[in-house]
Amino acid sequence: FELSMSSCSRDVWRMARKIIRKEQMKATEGVARMARDAARTYGSRVGLFELHTAASGESASVKPVILRGGLSRLAHGMPGAVNLPAGSVTGVRPQAFEGLDGMPSIPGLLPGQALEGGSECGFDDEEDDDFDDGSETGFGCDTSNGLSATSPFMSKTGSQVAFPPEALGHELHHMSLKELHRNASVGLSDPTSLRRTLRSQRAQALPQAFRKQFAHPGFHPCRVILGDIRQKLLNTRKRMEDLLAEIEPSADDIWYEDEEELDAPLLAIYWSMYECGSGMLADGRLLDLLRRISCFGMCMTKLDVRQESTRHSEAINAITEYLGYGSYFEWDEQKRIAWLASELQGRRPLVPQDMPMTPEVKEVLDTFKVVAKLARSSLGAYVISMTRGASDVLAVELLQREARAQVAAARGCLLEDCKTLRVVPLFETLEDLDHGGAVMQTLFDLPWYRQHIAANHDNTHEVMLGYSDSGKDAGRLAANWALYRCQEQLVAVTKAAGVKLTLFHGRGGTVGRGGGPTSLAILSQPPGSVEGSFRITEQGEMVQAKFGISAVALNQLETYTTAVCRATLRPPP
Repeated sequence: FELSMSSCSRDVWRMARKIIRKEQMKATEGVARMARDAARTYGSRVGLFELHTAASGESASVKPVILRGGLSRLAHGMPGAVNLPAGSVTGVRPQAFEGLDGMPSIPGLLPGQALEGGSECGFDDEEDDDFDDGSETGFGCDTSNGLSATSPFMSKTGSQVAFPPEALGHELHHMSLKELHRNASVGLSDPTSLRRTLRSQRAQALPQAFRKQFAHPGFHPCRVILGDIRQKLLNTRKRMEDLLAEIEPSADDIWYEDEEELDAPLLAIYWSMYECGSGMLADGRLLDLLRRISCFGMCMTKLDVRQESTRHSEAINAITEYLGYGSYFEWDEQKRIAWLASELQGRRPLVPQDMPMTPEVKEVLDTFKVVAKLARSSLGAYVISMTRGASDVLAVELLQREARAQVAAARGCLLEDCKTLRVVPLFETLEDLDHGGAVMQTLFDLPWYRQHIAANHDNTHEVMLGYSDSGKDAGRLAANWALYRCQEQLVAVTKAAGVKLTLFHGRGGTVGRGGGPTSLAILSQPPGSVEGSFRITEQGEMVQAKFGISAVALNQLETYTTAVCRATLRPPP
């Protein structure tokens, strides 16, 4: 039922109209190409009906699609249909070309068009706006899906229906669809008042005024947009399969780069259904889909990349020796930091394409190239095991920038178009835990690094703490005390630098690996170390036990959420 609706908001109609025009152009180009091929084959210019007869050897009953308005201009220059006036035949149904090689595969020729052919909607009667995904539509302005303070609707009593901005709520006035959805997902705004306003506005509108504003007889805009979304999702899945099979994906296919591209048209349809009086339908399967996209994105879950710091040092050493700078291994920490910071501030490429390297170094550099090629929605962080100094973090940043530059050059785009992955130092041994605060202070004292985390990571920083290796290195009691002191140092350093800290606890499973009661473990963290964010690993042997059954998984998530809220609102003294 919801797919068959012919009423929609202005933004949804603009989306559907652009998709229809794009498909019409593809159909016209395909038929014209077939006619040219037939002309070369049969030695003369043939029309569409003769083309089918010559190819199949028999006549067929062909039912034309009648298109009114401006669409007839798309047939200009097509053999057999030149200079057609409005209302003339501009195409035939795909059944007439069944089995004909090269026939463009277009469902119904016009996606969303009524089966009987034709439409009372002429595109030339509509304003020819550029495509707008609705993501920047502001509630409370004249071009906002009809949600203006001076709505074009007339009430059933004959007076104009006007909703002042305050009727939408202060947090919703002049807020875009994307901002509203993002704020609602994190609890910063409540769209309930907007839903009530839209229901009231639709109930008071005269039928004639509503049809004039929203009705598009003969078309099903939601079906058009959802059909386009389905095709892009299929293209996205095929692209992933091609990449896994080491096949170059097709450059002609349009696919989704991230969840925001998928979310925008669905969100526009959601609010369009509310405007058209179908809010109950919008709050069904469509709202469930929007929530799934918000939770899981395009790839279900993100993966972290993890490598030991000595492997990065080996790669940097190979580069410095090849370029004649000397051995990176022989430099002290201050010289390493100075050289790495200088290279990070520069713009020239560092790694030559023809540089000889060992298989171990090649593996490290190839890993960074894969990271640069993949979307940020599929990767979480780059974790550096056995971090001992600030140079270990800067080395990863430099290798990551070099890989991004190479990938950007191969794609013909800017360096900024290849997003950088956040780098997470992992302090594991007793000595590393004691110096964790000093390492982060050294990083924050570097102007380039401060500017980098502010511009690319929203002025937040993540640090991982190792429980298993620290317990092996110093024993359980000494390791737990070192972990507590390290967290206190990290909290003090990040607060002084004005950076939000997220601690990633590598614990779980057995007691020797930091396992124990989840709630007590979170509530016993140092004051200020849990401020609304908390990352923790779940060991492989515990995943099935804690999350294998829905009821048990829900209980675990409630435990985590409750403990983090309590530790944030009422930290220990």
